[in-house]
Amino acid sequence: MSIIGPTKQWNSYVEDDVKGTYGYLDPEYVMTGKLTYKTYVYAFGVVLFELLSGRRAVGGTYHHMLAIWAQECVKEGKLDQMVDPRLKGEISNKCLSRFTQIAERCVRIVSKERPTMSELVASLQALLEQQEESIYLEEGEESA
Repeated sequence: MSIIGPTKQWNSYVEDDVKGTYGYLDPEYVMTGKLTYKTYVYAFGVVLFELLSGRRAVGGTYHHMLAIWAQECVKEGKLDQMVDPRLKGEISNKCLSRFTQIAERCVRIVSKERPTMSELVASLQALLEQQEESIYLEEGEESA
């Protein structure tokens, strides 16, 4: 998927037949056929949830989509059920909560509620710095 159009035209979307990989498809794009920059943010949010959970975008059946399951876990406050067991203890609780909030914003149904890609990158960079700082503080406490 990509947005391709005349270079002198500044549309915020491209209309086309819906194409893409099931599980990563922006629901708004599926309904309207309008491919926008926020369509990519949705797909990236699915990837973030894949990284966090260790699960695939689509489960054993086409009825189990990671984005929907993750949103339900966030809504119900069941973050512990979402995290890949291999990550437990590797990420601070504060960073885990923030990472989940960022990913959840990306997969919102209404594209206007999603961050821009530049906002997303800035949030993830700040989160990485916060996680690295928490690791540094933990190492300092252990050596003291």
